[in-house]
Amino acid sequence: MKFKAYCLVGILLLAGFFAHAQSEDEADELARRERYERLIEEGKAKLKYEGKNPQVSMVVGRALYQIGKPEEAIPYLEEAIREPNVKTMIDAWAMDFLGKIHYRKGDYDQAKKYLKTARSLNATKNATYDIQATLMLFGFDEKFDTWQTFETDHIIFHIENPEPLGDVAKYIAERTKAFEEIQAFFGAKLPKKIDFFIWSDQLDGYRFLKQTPGFVLSEACLIHGFLFQPPGFGFSELLADYAVPEGVGKPSKFIRTGMRVYFDQTHRNRVKSAKKAIKESGAEQPVNVRKLWQQPEGVNENVLENVAGAFVEILIEKGGEKSFLKLLGDPTYEAAKTIYGDQLNAWIADIEKRLNPAKSRE
Repeated sequence: MKFKAYCLVGILLLAGFFAHAQSEDEADELARRERYERLIEEGKAKLKYEGKNPQVSMVVGRALYQIGKPEEAIPYLEEAIREPNVKTMIDAWAMDFLGKIHYRKGDYDQAKKYLKTARSLNATKNATYDIQATLMLFGFDEKFDTWQTFETDHIIFHIENPEPLGDVAKYIAERTKAFEEIQAFFGAKLPKKIDFFIWSDQLDGYRFLKQTPGFVLSEACLIHGFLFQPPGFGFSELLADYAVPEGVGKPSKFIRTGMRVYFDQTHRNRVKSAKKAIKESGAEQPVNVRKLWQQPEGVNENVLENVAGAFVEILIEKGGEKSFLKLLGDPTYEAAKTIYGDQLNAWIADIEKRLNPAKSRE
């Protein structure tokens, strides 16, 4: 009875896979992982001593995926759909996750087969919603039938309408070069090519994706962007997650925002851009880098983006690549003090002096 009740809780707990926003609360993340691990432990024990059980196999497989063990999840999910009992909901969820796993491996045909079969079951409202959302994210929905695809050594570009781009070959070459330069910094090992979807209309993208194009799903090597974003958009975030996996899910808005700006390949003057953003915001208080780092919530996004970009430029160009990669593993101010020593506060003082206008003398 204990596992039966826990299994039902597990189904509800796991139903939100591929939620598009990660928690910034490390304690919550740890608590979730502990719950998944408990589900796995009790589920495996039940399967060992009581024999086959599709529901338990499905929950164990999904929990394994959630803690980053997709390969180990496959046999449990396959076992869940192998049993011929009437279990439509179990089959739908198991095939949903098998589709996600095969997509992550670059096995697109198998991924599409699982996901479309799962959708056709129309098992439950939640399952069908999640499956349809995944089909849309992965470009398997009929919406993408008219999109054009351009494949390079590392990226598969899916472009809704290439016409506004003019020289498509140049557009792709710029982004390919940006990827190669950013990858030279991170040296990440990816499980498959990056699927890069480029929408013509952000509002249209929101209507289908339920979020505005301009986001990264690192676990799927997937980017949804839109026309005329900077050439480096999305690459640093995705590559950082594979190069420094211990940093995934940790509170890091200031550093990761700055990283995205630094690697956007626009080569703009970041201090000048930060000054402009501060002026346009009408901020009356001087910029406090430490506060932005530790309490970024509620800050003007344009100010945060540009100040963080200017500061990350200092961290990388003065502190070096190895130190910055180490910081990504624990991107807190406290960890940075250990990594950079006394230089850190000196750099903060320097950037604040450059960004904040000198006080006028009476």
